[in-house]
Amino acid sequence: MKCFSVLILFSSLAFAELVIKPLEKSKITTGDIIEVEVETKPGESIPSLEGERLGNILYVLEQDEKKLKVIVAPAKNNNIEVKSIDVRLQGFDFEYKQVNPHKDFLMEEKDYKLLTPVEPWKKIIVTFFLVVAGWFGVRFLVQKNRVRNEKRKFAIKANEALEIVKKADSRQEIEAFFRKRKEYETMLEWNEKSFSTFVYTLNSHQFKPAWSEAEENEVKKAFMNLKKSMGVKSGI
Repeated sequence: MKCFSVLILFSSLAFAELVIKPLEKSKITTGDIIEVEVETKPGESIPSLEGERLGNILYVLEQDEKKLKVIVAPAKNNNIEVKSIDVRLQGFDFEYKQVNPHKDFLMEEKDYKLLTPVEPWKKIIVTFFLVVAGWFGVRFLVQKNRVRNEKRKFAIKANEALEIVKKADSRQEIEAFFRKRKEYETMLEWNEKSFSTFVYTLNSHQFKPAWSEAEENEVKKAFMNLKKSMGVKSGI
């Protein structure tokens, strides 16, 4: 292993046009991915460097104006083309490491994205949460559908009960309503004062074998007032 500071002029010219400086750490070794900054002379624009080599040591992965993301990948042979733009690496402390098996960095002209492998335990956690979320989602939808169906059934049953009560007119039908009042009360709502008046009036005559016309009219009038106040309850 050899350690040396890189402050080399990679050009046949006396002064390089581009200066590359580290943004984070200055000590680098083979295989490191680092961010660097490009400096130019005043008034000069920065060329497109993505996919190019810098000084036969750095390979540019991404470029964001002056900032570059590079990988430290020294070329092993002299057949690899070096970026023709003059480059000077400044402020780097380069430590060379032999990587086995060694592969020169030969790149095609295409976009490359560095993908960080996802660790197995992270996949397990993500899968677990997706399964749990899916289970709760299905359960919520089933519960919501069940409640909707129950409300629909309740509304149908309550409206049928209201229709029966509204049509009740004879003594037998009125007394049948009174006997089932607890059941009707679960589906229908009414004015309590009207209900109390009806119950009082009915109790005054219901044990008589027969009603006179006046008694029947009195009960029917109280029952009619009760029916006017009736309506279907909002739901379960």
